[in-house]
Amino acid sequence: MNDADLVPKLGAPQLDAPEAAPEPTACERCGNFADLDNYDAQQICDACIARLSELERDPPTVGNLLSGSVWVLSRIGLLAALVVALADLPIVVIEVFFPESPTFLSTVWGMTVSIVAQGTVFHLAQRAIRGEELSLPASMRTSLEAASRLVIINALAGFQIFFFLLLLIVPGVMRALSLVLILPIIVNEADGGKDAIARSLARMSGHRVTALLAYAVWGVLWVGGLSAYLGFSLALDTTALGQAPTELVSAVLLVAGLLLPVLMVPTMCVTAVLYAKTLRLREPAHRPQTVQDALDLDD
Repeated sequence: MNDADLVPKLGAPQLDAPEAAPEPTACERCGNFADLDNYDAQQICDACIARLSELERDPPTVGNLLSGSVWVLSRIGLLAALVVALADLPIVVIEVFFPESPTFLSTVWGMTVSIVAQGTVFHLAQRAIRGEELSLPASMRTSLEAASRLVIINALAGFQIFFFLLLLIVPGVMRALSLVLILPIIVNEADGGKDAIARSLARMSGHRVTALLAYAVWGVLWVGGLSAYLGFSLALDTTALGQAPTELVSAVLLVAGLLLPVLMVPTMCVTAVLYAKTLRLREPAHRPQTVQDALDLDD
């Protein structure tokens, strides 16, 4: 090495080439290119956020959960009733006409097929709330694609609720209320509802009592229907109804068995409204449009 090598070479300073401007991203709702906010799993512009429905914008109260559920019910009630009734029709037929069949069949059916049907209802409800066109085939397809997650995560949530019920009734009820959003999260969010249990716990924080009161109002219908069903079944064994024609009794039990899941639709609408109201604006998802924007973000 000679002395010349130790002398710094003169010349123009070497500057890093500016980074290429990132590709602008379109709003997932309107398609416009603008600064976006992460509205849970969707990248949405400020204009679309301003157009959110009242159902999505206001925090949940007992009153707006009930009025919102009536509104949703008026939009999807018939479709939802059809979905849950058809989903439970095979198992109800088995229970009515083959009463000696294993009881675990009903449990397995309820944890699989019925849950996927509920996913379809929640997807329909969210489309109605956001003013989108209702499409039963599209909602069914979305729920079927998420079927494994719906079944597995719902089962995990069920185990959690059962564990808390072993402690005391109140902790079990509170845990169940904390986990009511897992199904709509799974079918409505673009990432497939990863961490759905954690998300439901976070979003329901502070809203569980409100939800309980709203569910209690609609729950009266289901409890009344269940009581009538059980009362009729008991009367078959203890009164003169047991002498009625077998075909008539079977028909009544079949209709009653299909009505029980249908009576759950109003409470599912409460859950759908609760889901819409607890969606939260998170951190801005600002996409730099220029090189200077990128340099500003690096600072």
